[in-house]
Amino acid sequence: MDKALLQKLKFWERSGPTQQAGLFLSDDHLTGYLAPTTDAPQIVEQVQVVDQDFQPAFAALRERMGKVEAALVLAPPHYEVVTVERPNVPNDELHQSLLWLIKDLVQLDVSDIHYDYFIPPETVSNKINVVVVSRSWLQRLLLDAKAQSITISHILVEEIALSNLFSGDETAKLLLSQHTGHELLLTVIKQGELYMQRRLRGFEQQLQISGETVAAETAQRLTLEIQRSMDFFEAQSRLSAVSSIELLLDDNGDVLQPLLSQNFSQPVKQVANDNVSQAMAKMALMELQREGLS
Repeated sequence: MDKALLQKLKFWERSGPTQQAGLFLSDDHLTGYLAPTTDAPQIVEQVQVVDQDFQPAFAALRERMGKVEAALVLAPPHYEVVTVERPNVPNDELHQSLLWLIKDLVQLDVSDIHYDYFIPPETVSNKINVVVVSRSWLQRLLLDAKAQSITISHILVEEIALSNLFSGDETAKLLLSQHTGHELLLTVIKQGELYMQRRLRGFEQQLQISGETVAAETAQRLTLEIQRSMDFFEAQSRLSAVSSIELLLDDNGDVLQPLLSQNFSQPVKQVANDNVSQAMAKMALMELQREGLS
């Protein structure tokens, strides 16, 4: 991929023509989603990615979906979010100045850092969140997709993609999301904007374990984390409390929902979806559709 193509690409930039798809890349599989039309049902395809060899996975998606323009959601460990103090520079110099703040905080050579940033709206904090990915890895990924006539025009990370889930809701939602074996992600979303995000460590395997005692202990730990996050959100954003707690979990969401409901005045709901990977791919497609409406 040449520099011009790389420079055009931002993590959550928006644009788009005809047949559109949403993609989600976890550490070991690639999920593709095409929305249903009047002529065809939805297409959902999930393929394994072995040893970071993307060509066979993209080839399998091409078999099912044909040529597409796509938005892609990345899962960790393909990227890292680094939170730093906002430098005291003019807005037009902000992006360039961030490189020198993050270069010693990530395990990449400066020449291999590709980055963008996001700032929560209506915050009193001076923090800025920088998303970092390997430039060479990203270049290889995009070329492998392009070789199969899959043009990736937008790249998002999980935190940003999830904001599409409640884009039409005027109240703030606290969302817990996790695909099997990964860190639990807590986000607060209002009107399609990401106000807060936290990775909750220690729950990677916990939500997969069945049993009443384990479930009760997990719910209690989650209750503390949720309450801390809600208190922090209200203090930092100066907004009213979240209106509901939403669960987007691959494992045991039906077990946790009633247990968490006992501890909060807000309703605790499950987001309807077959699995988190498919939901992420759908939200990638929603990003393209939002672009078409803007």
